[in-house]
Amino acid sequence: MSDFSERDGQLLALFGMTEEQVREAEMIAESETIPDGLVGPVYYGRHHTDASRLGS
Repeated sequence: MSDFSERDGQLLALFGMTEEQVREAEMIAESETIPDGLVGPVYYGRHHTDASRLGS
């Protein structure tokens, strides 16, 4: 049984994707260990330092 609706299937066909491709892309995007190119490393507190330099 598929978790995708009929409308989902139509959209997947429109973009030439399969349900398996969507599931794999979701797994990669949700992973915190697989590099995906969506986001880079996050350095907590660093933005405060950079923001304070902008005002000076």
